[in-house]
Amino acid sequence: MKNKYFILNHLFISLLILTLFFFVSGYIFYSHYRTNFSISFGAEYGAIAQTMMEGKGYSNPFYFESGPTAWMLPVLVYLIFFVISVFGNGYLGFIILTGVKLLCYVLALYMAIKFLRIEKDIEHLILFLLLFFLYFVFSPYENFGMIIDLWLIVFVEMSFLYAFIAYHQTHHTRYFIYLLGVLFLIPLLSPGFALASATIVLLYILNTIRNNFKTLPENSALSAYIKAVFARKSGQRSLLPFVLMGLSFMLSIVQIH
Repeated sequence: MKNKYFILNHLFISLLILTLFFFVSGYIFYSHYRTNFSISFGAEYGAIAQTMMEGKGYSNPFYFESGPTAWMLPVLVYLIFFVISVFGNGYLGFIILTGVKLLCYVLALYMAIKFLRIEKDIEHLILFLLLFFLYFVFSPYENFGMIIDLWLIVFVEMSFLYAFIAYHQTHHTRYFIYLLGVLFLIPLLSPGFALASATIVLLYILNTIRNNFKTLPENSALSAYIKAVFARKSGQRSLLPFVLMGLSFMLSIVQIH
């Protein structure tokens, strides 16, 4: 039996329409009321990509001859470089990159709703969407006028949590491969998030090891040591501490940006 709400029956399409409407409205409003508004291909990211277009290599992140750089990580730089190589560094290139950004936000929303299991709960779904779109309001230029890395970090964060939780719940090979792919991408995008994800994965591995040692004899010295180090009241495996820690790390990353 279908739900009476369109958004619950067609979640991805609804998220795409809502995000597109929000982006178009936000761009029109912000570009109209911001003094000297102009599009930007990501400040340092765009500067490096433009320098690569000029044949000077991965350098000059500040729009002057400063030489080779490791100031910005390569994922977004090469994406911008590819787009402006094909479509130019005008409005067409900006629209293409904005389309990629919009799609990544929609996918991030979809994955978050799925692993929170609120796709059939209209009240919690609306509250979550309001909070998510409120994030755009607090960083309007970064979302509507620039191709900066906030959207890419949000997308990879949600991909990591989605793959991590799905693998924990199912132990399916495809989620393990998906998780490995995300973990490969993270260090090329954000050192802070790489540290956060590595910490979460390490704690998960240690937690799994601790649970596996429950089968050791009670008088085993190794068993006693493991239980002393990883002791807790409940013997049931829980993912909540890891998710909470991951979210706290990610909030810190957003604040830094």
